[in-house]
Amino acid sequence: MTTSSSIKHLLRIFVVSILLLGFDNVAFGQRFAPIPLRGFNHDVIAEGNGQSSLAKTSLEMDAINPSNFVMFSKQFAVANKMPLGYGLPDNGRLANRSVFFVLEPYTTNNALYLLGNQSGRLRLIQPKKYSQLSILGLGTEGGAIVTITLKFRDSTSQEIRNQELPDWFDGPQPFLAGFGRVKRSTGSASNPLYYEGAPVNPRMYTINISVPSEKVLAYILFRNIPLGAGPASNRAFIFAASGVEPIPPQQTIPLEKEVVTEKTITPVEKKTEPVVEKIIPVAPPTFNIHGTVVDLKTNKPVQATLSFLGEKTLSSACQMNGEYNQEFPALTEYTVKVEARGYVGIMQKVNLSQVAGGNLSFKMEPIAVGTLVKLNSILFEQSSPRLKEESYQELDQVVDFLKNNPNVSIKLAGHTDNRGDKKLNLKLSNDRVIEVKKYLVTKGIDATRISGKGYGGSKPLAKGNNEEAWKLNRRVEFTITEM
Repeated sequence: MTTSSSIKHLLRIFVVSILLLGFDNVAFGQRFAPIPLRGFNHDVIAEGNGQSSLAKTSLEMDAINPSNFVMFSKQFAVANKMPLGYGLPDNGRLANRSVFFVLEPYTTNNALYLLGNQSGRLRLIQPKKYSQLSILGLGTEGGAIVTITLKFRDSTSQEIRNQELPDWFDGPQPFLAGFGRVKRSTGSASNPLYYEGAPVNPRMYTINISVPSEKVLAYILFRNIPLGAGPASNRAFIFAASGVEPIPPQQTIPLEKEVVTEKTITPVEKKTEPVVEKIIPVAPPTFNIHGTVVDLKTNKPVQATLSFLGEKTLSSACQMNGEYNQEFPALTEYTVKVEARGYVGIMQKVNLSQVAGGNLSFKMEPIAVGTLVKLNSILFEQSSPRLKEESYQELDQVVDFLKNNPNVSIKLAGHTDNRGDKKLNLKLSNDRVIEVKKYLVTKGIDATRISGKGYGGSKPLAKGNNEEAWKLNRRVEFTITEM
């Protein structure tokens, strides 16, 4: 083979390899990151210790009786003495080289489940611009066909028809496979739970979608196209979504006009070349904020997700040791949200310019009966129970917490500072508790899950007659009473 033909042969191999790889996102420095969503309607993943998958889930996945199968966590597999390798990761994190998904907590609704001809909607907790999406799901009874509609903030939409979700057994090109399934029933020492599948089945699959990168995505709608007789045939399950945010266009500092210096030309001198001063653009500075997220009670690291809400939303995920690093374009004020499975979320305003040494760390309260949660941004009008608009963001986080943990009940507590008439302060704190409860109920939380009481100024956090102490003592908090 000649040198010329060898080069052509190598080029052909290179081109074919690129096509087969599908232009892997990693090659271009892109990675799909998890998209936090709301709207999952059923629990089909058993978790925790014990032998009852029936009590841990809300419905079976297969419609073919008496199959009655569901999926389960590794913790559940270990508790039921299943072979090594069975079960989904306990933290719900699934990833390959370029796509990273986070499943919903196993203790709550963790799948969007659709019968034939049914539709469902998943809402982005933080609407954003994306250039690509990846949807994680599966079908049963031979697979499912779904139509996906993307709804954008500008009221436009994009419809993607006839997307296949193969059957969770033996389907082609799975994203994840071989974690096993278990009968949805109650086991015992004499009659253990029946499980099967690993190391080959079940399987989850991805649907990849290109998105108009200039539009802000707000909702993802799904419709399961019926393929057989009866609504139970060809069920569709959606578990998570991940996306690539568009790379912002590079901004350059405008160049100033060239400064030209010329010598005076005389009849006997030649004209000299102009001296040009070139201005080299300087990249804007960035600032690093770092820290750790740990369990408040054990001080062990927590793999939390942090969202910094400001002029631009930035996100970070903690490493195994609980550490995170985040670059910021400016040290300004952000609202920080810290979220992790099994913990009460944190939301607080932080002025990054006042963070000593760039270290911003958090301690998270585990979800347990007796846990006290302080709401740092619930504000009222002066001497009134009327909520200020800036309170809604944190109250919505409480709504999400209660929806994600449907077995949790809470008791609200309202507090004022110690100035003024004690009886009036007591009434004001009671009225504020009622106002907070009313807001939560209007957002879909069952009123029986919320109790409350006002304490006036009888339980101060800080002593002293100064504005700083009064501010700390004016607060609303809640305690987890049932779960």
